[in-house]
Amino acid sequence: MKAVLRLSIVLLMCGCGAQDPTSSTDVATHTPAKTVALSDGKLSSSVGVLPKAYRLSQNYPNPFNSSTAITYSLPEVSHVRLVIYNGSGRTVRTLVDEVLRAGFYQVIWDAKDDMGWSVASGVYLYRLEAGDFAAARKMALVQ
Repeated sequence: MKAVLRLSIVLLMCGCGAQDPTSSTDVATHTPAKTVALSDGKLSSSVGVLPKAYRLSQNYPNPFNSSTAITYSLPEVSHVRLVIYNGSGRTVRTLVDEVLRAGFYQVIWDAKDDMGWSVASGVYLYRLEAGDFAAARKMALVQ
């Protein structure tokens, strides 16, 4: 039986250095973050504040145990791919593979692969491709 995979995308009001991206308040501006659920490929709301550049932030927390948040920003409408790779370079999970509007996004990875199985402790790489932009960062899962 396939596990039902759920992703939550949090659209942040400000991309300026929030310390805990999983909180409901943007620490830098003390304004509430808007939560947007990814359900059947549809976003439920948007905000008017737009980033000026593509950016992939370090996941938080890192190292992590059961889940971690990956934050990124898009200055324009782009086809976005956010993929998790293991230490051997094999694809573990594709978190995002769709066209998204400009904005600030946050995806929660639950340390499971595309089949819904929990992955082993270790170092993983996540890579964002959006338009002509590409960036990758490392993260560590400790169980």
